[in-house]
Amino acid sequence: MQVDLDKPLDEYPDEDPILKELAKKLSVKGSFHSTTVRDFIWWFGAYRRGPLIVDRINESLAKYKLEAEPDFRTTYVDHYVKVCAKNESVKAPLSKEELTLNDSNFRISQLESANRTLVTVGPNDPLEKAVSLMLAHDFSQLPVLNSTRTIHGAISWKSIGSKLAVVGNGGGVMVKDFTNECTIVEHDRPIFEVYDLIYNDDFVVVRDEDKTFSGIVTTSDLADEFRKVSEAFLVLGQIERNIRRLLDKWNTLSGERICEICNIPKFEGFHKLTFGGYLRIMENDEFWSSIPFKLHRKTFVDLMDNIRITRNSVMHFNPDPSSEKELRQMRNFSGLLQKLIGFHQP
Repeated sequence: MQVDLDKPLDEYPDEDPILKELAKKLSVKGSFHSTTVRDFIWWFGAYRRGPLIVDRINESLAKYKLEAEPDFRTTYVDHYVKVCAKNESVKAPLSKEELTLNDSNFRISQLESANRTLVTVGPNDPLEKAVSLMLAHDFSQLPVLNSTRTIHGAISWKSIGSKLAVVGNGGGVMVKDFTNECTIVEHDRPIFEVYDLIYNDDFVVVRDEDKTFSGIVTTSDLADEFRKVSEAFLVLGQIERNIRRLLDKWNTLSGERICEICNIPKFEGFHKLTFGGYLRIMENDEFWSSIPFKLHRKTFVDLMDNIRITRNSVMHFNPDPSSEKELRQMRNFSGLLQKLIGFHQP
């Protein structure tokens, strides 16, 4: 039985009143509260599932004797989980070591393309239907399904072209005449276990927990995923290099004073400081008074602190890729630093 919250989410100050309310309502056997993973982690003021926020969520759920199923850590961010009362007799809680091991696997189900509504054809559909759908959606392949849980294979431009090249127009007129076998992977397979399969076969079809087919992951999808990850690392690296250049250019503080500000035993250069150290120096009155520009310190520091939060999430290999909003913030801040470096002191 589905139970709902008494108020809209934005009227709750934090997760505690939400969990307290649900703990009371979910005491009825068989009751649950359904929500997307995205909304679920938003209860905790988070947008991504980093290690720290996962620990906090697990501790809060344990506090109120609740659990989320399926596992919110590996379920696709826009899929639903059910929050329900924890059944102690069903399974023993995972140890901290098991939690860490499970967290380390980035699973294929966490890719957006593994969770898109499939466009499919049946084996007895005319070839023209498959061609029309591939052209309309700009797809290179389509799954050929007998039912939601039975797959015949896949039809692709490659399979069509190969058949026509060998036997010409006499090769058939139905989808089944141009269908090849395809690789099926389970939704919980770690992505790096199926990496070679995707590149060798051009794509794989993903099978969900309920044995239906949830999506297709192609080489193009992998390239896009790794572009997002690599761009975040590259832009953050550029930001850190530019911050060090600005500190070198503007700094009038002694090494001893920097040690006091950053709470470190010895100053060996800005390249040895953490991002938090950069932030503490930028916040410092003495340092800020030495910069040659009329910048609003709080605004600059707030922007830099947002980058710090995103950086920590990226560097801890968060299972959720950086959002376009986060990438845009990083690009914009990197551009600001580049402009400041280009300015000359009067």
